[in-house]
Amino acid sequence: MKSLKSGLKLALALFMVFCLMTECHARQAEENSVVSFFDGAELQIETPDQVQELQRALQDMLELPEDELRERRYADYQMNEGKWTLAEILSAYFLQEKPIDLDRIYSDASENAAKTVIKERLEALKSLEFD
Repeated sequence: MKSLKSGLKLALALFMVFCLMTECHARQAEENSVVSFFDGAELQIETPDQVQELQRALQDMLELPEDELRERRYADYQMNEGKWTLAEILSAYFLQEKPIDLDRIYSDASENAAKTVIKERLEALKSLEFD
């Protein structure tokens, strides 16, 4: 009886460790937050100046390290300089049901999957025409 209890305790402990490890791996395997945000996002932009500012933000995502990206500020929709963070400019110009993951977007921007999506968005912005 004693060895059965010890065996059950060991099995339970191993099961708990397995669950914790699986949860950690699942979190690591989550989709990149930048890719997730842009998936299905609809561009909502009105002026060439806004396009230019958004292009600057996207280019910064490709080039700047995380700490500099967090500090960078962009003009708001009325072109008032230094008003918006990266998250704010993305949220303002892309209609998206999924909110930006503020804990991850700055670090995830440096991943290859994010860079691919960002480059696609930059190319799409180049083709915009205004009357």
